[in-house]
Formats: sequence, structure tokens, C-alpha cells
Amino acid sequence: MSMKSKLHLVITAIILLCFPKVSFGQAPDLAKASSFALYTSAGAFNNNGPSSVTGDIGTHVGDLLGFPPGIVTDGQIYYEGNTYLAGVASDLSLAYADLFSRTPDHVIGVTL
Repeated sequence: MSMKSKLHLVITAIILLCFPKVSFGQAPDLAKASSFALYTSAGAFNNNGPSSVTGDIGTHVGDLLGFPPGIVTDGQIYYEGNTYLAGVASDLSLAYADLFSRTPDHVIGVTL
């Protein structure tokens, strides 16, 4: 690799690291909700048949049915009435409000 190529690579890396918000999308902080693969804060959900879910599942309000036959790996099942789920619902609302308040700088085409 020539000296000119190395210099170009170093300058490009420095520019990308100096402007992380321009270069990379920023996800909202999900806090307690980050460990959930399936979650509903208003309503029930039902699994029909054999499924495998990696992560926590839970419902803040409503029934959670179908586990088993569904399998949960690397997580727990939280049923309605669990006090931990109130915090998850709150964190999910905060993440939604954060995303809703952002102004997009690029609009994806109508075909999607």
C-alpha cells in the first residue's frame, strides 16, 4: 500500500469518527424494554403452534398465551400484573416519543 493510499485512509477514518451522527443512525435508548423480543403494553398476544423466541416476552395488559408450545430461550416470560412491566411500558413510551419527535433528513421512496 502506498503512502498516498495510507494517508487517504487515515483522513477518511478521522472524518468519519468526527461526525458520528452524520455518518451513522442513532437508535433511541430502550432501557428496560431492550431485552424484550415480544412485548405489548396494551393488549394480549397469542402464539399458535411451535415457535422459538430469543429474549424476554411479556404483556403489561392482557393475556399471554401459547408458551408452551412456544419456547423462550435466553429470556423470561412476564405475565400481566408483574410490577417490572410498568417500567418497561414507561421506557417504551419514552422511546416512542423520542422517535416521534425526530425530523427525518431523508425520505424513503413511496414504493416501500
